[in-house]
Amino acid sequence: MSGSRMRIALAGIAAAAVIAGVLVAVGGRAGHGHGHSRASPAREGALAPADLSAAARYLGLAPSELRLRVRRGQTLATIARATAGRSPEGLTAAVAAAKATRVRAALKAGRLSETAAQAQLATVTTRARAELQRRRPAPGLGGALSPAARYLKMSRGELLRQVRAGRTLAAITARRKGRSVPGLIDALVAARSARIAAAVRLGALSDAEATELRGSVRRRMTALVQTGSIQGR
Repeated sequence: MSGSRMRIALAGIAAAAVIAGVLVAVGGRAGHGHGHSRASPAREGALAPADLSAAARYLGLAPSELRLRVRRGQTLATIARATAGRSPEGLTAAVAAAKATRVRAALKAGRLSETAAQAQLATVTTRARAELQRRRPAPGLGGALSPAARYLKMSRGELLRQVRAGRTLAAITARRKGRSVPGLIDALVAARSARIAAAVRLGALSDAEATELRGSVRRRMTALVQTGSIQGR
């Protein structure tokens, strides 16, 4: 797999958080006058770019190397234990600090109320600790899990159980009323294209790398749906 595709694996996860952050900002402005917000930068479901950078600095690794290790299935906790002079506890503190910085920035920008910011600051360590244990959801599926589950109108957990039982996304789709394989592929292409665009905005991908990835998105998503893997394709 090319270096750019390795980077999009984790950058895509981070990009999804950024896209969610746009919604957070809008919701925050809507609720600010009531002294609260609907969400917060610290409540992301995945490792944000700033958290990844903080983790890489703490571990003494290049961000690209850290992304590669995570892409291969290692947790951040495992990587910290294997790194001389580093620990999961220290890495948790580094990631929590990055999260806290984003919360304070959101407070300063008016996207969070003081009450909401304090509530989020109280949870950053717990959330950082959880992220150290997180693995990719399924071999070869990665960031396609959520958009596939949305299209198929099923929970992520149920879809993941079926994938782990050996069913391809095409086989699962065939059993879902009103759903189709072409429709699923279109949904995955749209989601992956949005992730690529967000990764470019974050600086995680160059324009040239993004162009290369866009050129193969439909082929790769079709392979993922039909075979359950995009490795080596």
